[in-house]
Amino acid sequence: MAFSLSTPARFDGRDHRRGRHTLHVAGDAIAAHGQPGAPHLDLSAHDVTLLPGLIDAHVHLAISHTDLAEQALPPGLRILRMTRNARAQLRAGVTTVRDLGAPDGLDLQLRQAFDEGLALGPRYLLAGRPIVAVDGHCAFMGHQVDGVRAARRAAERLIDEGVDWVKLMVTAGLSTPGAGPAAQQLAPDVIAAVVEVAHAAGVPVAAHAVAGPGVRAAVEAGVDSLEHGYWLDAATITAMVARGTTLVPTRTVVRLVAEGVAVAGVRPPADVQATAQRAEEVHSASVRRAYDAGVAIVAGTDYRHGSLPLEVQLLAASGLTPTDALRAATAGAARLLRRDDIGTLAPGAKADLLVVHGNPLRDPRALDQALLVVQGGRVVLVHPDLGVPEVGALGFDDGG
Repeated sequence: MAFSLSTPARFDGRDHRRGRHTLHVAGDAIAAHGQPGAPHLDLSAHDVTLLPGLIDAHVHLAISHTDLAEQALPPGLRILRMTRNARAQLRAGVTTVRDLGAPDGLDLQLRQAFDEGLALGPRYLLAGRPIVAVDGHCAFMGHQVDGVRAARRAAERLIDEGVDWVKLMVTAGLSTPGAGPAAQQLAPDVIAAVVEVAHAAGVPVAAHAVAGPGVRAAVEAGVDSLEHGYWLDAATITAMVARGTTLVPTRTVVRLVAEGVAVAGVRPPADVQATAQRAEEVHSASVRRAYDAGVAIVAGTDYRHGSLPLEVQLLAASGLTPTDALRAATAGAARLLRRDDIGTLAPGAKADLLVVHGNPLRDPRALDQALLVVQGGRVVLVHPDLGVPEVGALGFDDGG
């Protein structure tokens, strides 16, 4: 498919620019020049902004809520829920996700389904089964390891399976049975061994690390991204700056659980909510201190699918400038994911596009309603509020 799109303002992943701009699409990529006779959608008279498709750098499509009964779902039902969650991401303007853990190889199967056109979803980077301690956090979906040797074998197996990232569950979490969030569950030598194996194969490592000594251990071992980091002390932040560790704070999940918000119809248990409330008291300040120190911040949501606009708003409320909060979900996330073909509107990049009302840098709530979403040159969402009948000429693929 080839078409062109004109808008009165754009955010190219780095900066906001006003003034009529026309972007050209050819096939699945942004082109430097238009093709004669291709459809042209002119939105330059509308109060809209064009952005790259958003990137959610921390999701679990296999998880929909806090009900532990979900862990026992049969694989067939779970993968259907994963496709539903993937579509929710697209509807929010998210055209790329990094899935940091799923059971039974379902994320590998779903990636193949996306590649074969059997299901519609965001561009899908994945970590397979996370490496966890025996009976540790998210043990139901992980490779449970009891030492260095088992951890190395698990990492090697994941790499052989074709994962994009390796994920470590270094500490407990908000909802780990029998363990507080500061409990370190993987020893430093285990973390270091996995990082060594993964990096030798050119595969980056993400570490779930919430609080306590495990956070510092993950950073010192050389993980590429620290996930959550609710409690960050000054020494850990200094180490993150020195090692170039990216923080993916997932402010959304902490806020929603702390407030007892139902996700997919399920409210968090009272004890989990109480733990999240304690985390919420310090999390925003941890993000602010890390950001002020120069730590790269990237947006991720965890398991409330389609909530990345809220994450951008919460990052801005935590002290990021509006521009940096939006970069965290575009160019900054692309940098973490080692993908220079997404998170940008540059010619040659993937034609992942999002149109929203207003100016999301002036008011991040503008991201709450995607008007037009294009992924890889395919129109996957057109909101009635766009009010431009000509968009029909671009074709439409909502996955059936």
